[in-house]
This record gives sequence, C-alpha cells and structure tokens, in this order.
Amino acid sequence: MTLQQLIAAIAAVARQEPAETKISEVVARLWPVHESLLGPDRLIGPERVPLSDGASFKAPLLEATLFEATLLTAARTDRPWVGAAVAIQGAIHRLLDGVDHPLQKQAGECIAFCASEMAGNRPSAIETTIARKPGGDWTLTGTKRWATLGPMSSHLVVIVSESRDEERNHLRAVVIPSDRAGVLIEEMTIPGSVPNSLRLPHSLIHLDGVAVERAEVLAGDGYSSYLKPYRTIEDLFGTAAQASSLLAMGCRHGAPVEAIEGLVALIASLRAVVLEDLGTPSSHLVVSAAEAALPQLIPAIEPCLPADVASWWAVGETVPVAQTAKGIRRSRALEQLLAG
Repeated sequence: MTLQQLIAAIAAVARQEPAETKISEVVARLWPVHESLLGPDRLIGPERVPLSDGASFKAPLLEATLFEATLLTAARTDRPWVGAAVAIQGAIHRLLDGVDHPLQKQAGECIAFCASEMAGNRPSAIETTIARKPGGDWTLTGTKRWATLGPMSSHLVVIVSESRDEERNHLRAVVIPSDRAGVLIEEMTIPGSVPNSLRLPHSLIHLDGVAVERAEVLAGDGYSSYLKPYRTIEDLFGTAAQASSLLAMGCRHGAPVEAIEGLVALIASLRAVVLEDLGTPSSHLVVSAAEAALPQLIPAIEPCLPADVASWWAVGETVPVAQTAKGIRRSRALEQLLAG
C-alpha cells in the first residue's frame, strides 16, 4: 500500500459515521482488516541481521500491513482511548515480529504488556522473578501494575527478573495465558477525574508461582529486546493511530486544509520510520517529535467536531509521570545521537 493509498483508505473510512464505541468491538476488527490487506508480496523491509554494535535488537522484516491495519482500524472510532487500544495491540505484535512465541493473531484477542511495578518500570524496579523448577520449566512470582487492557486480555507479555548482580538486573520476557493457575487480575480503580489517557482498563497482575513452559520464555534480553524498544513502538503506533482518527474526523467534518496537511505529513513520517530499526536514537527522536506535534494540530480541528467528541480530544489529557519519563528518554536519545 502506497502512502496515497493509505490516506485515501482513511478518507474512505471518513465517509462513514463512526459505528464502534466499545474497545472490544474495534480491537476485534484489527486482524480481519490486516488479513484483507495481505497479498503475496506484503513482506517488505530490511533483511534481519544483527546490529553492528552487537545489540540483541535486530532490524525486522516488517509486515507493513500491520501498521496500515492499525491506522485503518483506529480511523473507525472518534474516541481516542479506543484508538489507543488498537495501537497497543499493533505495537505488541510489532515488538514480537520474528520472535518465536505462542501467540496467534485472532480477532477479538487482546494482549497486555506487563512491565510496571510498585517502584516503576525501570530495569532496576523489576522485582517479579522467574525461577527454574527441577523439571526444567519455570515459575513466576510477583505483582505488576498499570497493565493496560489487563482485565480483557487473553495473554500477558511479562517482563521479569531472572537474576541480579552488582552491575544490573538481568531481565527476560515471557508470554503466558491470563487464565493460567496462579494468575489473578485485579482491575485498578483510579480515583478522581480520569483523563482520556487513563480511560482504558488497567489492572494489577498478581503472579503466585505461575508455571511457565520453556517455549513461553522469549529469546533475547528482556530489556534491550523488549522493554526498551516497546516504549518507542508503543508511542509510534499510538501517535499514528490518533493521527488517523483525527484525519478521518477532519475529513468528515470539514477541518481546515492546514490541519489535514499536518496530519498527512505526520502519518507519512511515522510510516517511513516504522520500517527502520526502532532501537536507534534517530528513530526515537522522530517518534518523539511526531508525538509532540500531534497536540498542536488538534485546536484547528476541535471547532469542527461535535461538542462531546471535541471534549474527548482536549489537549493536555496526559499523565505527568509518563511525560517526565518520555522527556528523560528523549534527552538520552539526543545524547546518543550527538555522540555518534
């Protein structure tokens, strides 16, 4: 699908009134849309080769249709939190592209990425442990917080500590079904006024001696191969999905051409970088810039929208802690870029 075809497809969606309002209904459309886009030559991108610095993150052979399907599915909703749910599913499967894992792309199936704990989601804060049983399998013990879509997820991608030493916390990533014995999902109650970014269901994930099969322990380092790149991938898919929703609404309600141009340019930049190695500082900075640019386009579109829809897209509905962490990651990416 060319850029022109992608934008034209989003515009075609805009000619229909947004029908789905429930997260489960919209997420259920992701894989059928994805399958409809597939053809014999849909796999595009660089060859899968190790990076020159020996990092475990590899340049992926990406199904570009996953990105396209995420945008086309998000365009069907005018609710930002529903589009975010679609983006999270696309981001998780993008993260696991090329990795041997037990997950399948099934309509209506949700996956939760579980990293944060009581002290945050920094590598040093991960205290959930994985231990090997005498028979060769593993067990998980610990508690995760802020697992987005946890209450409605069939599977969990869990970042765990395999061992610690004086230098670092050695992390792994595992995939388990959410209904396995020893898994307890407790929906989090968020007091007070809830910003749009927290309208998705979040949960505590309690893991009490949960059995893990060897095939469910993913290859690679839990931090460099999963936790670190997921932050960028989630921001990329999330920003692109929101831009697609706004573009569809802008086309539907007659937004100014300047706003439409800005959204098309933003989608084009993210579409280009999605085919790159998302572990590089330059990729992170492109995504960061797009994420910062999106709120600047919203005020031009808001006056065209129905009042209730406009209120959902109010600028500033973000979580301060998340913004602080993103600022730190952006500064580190810039330092790495300038250092060569």
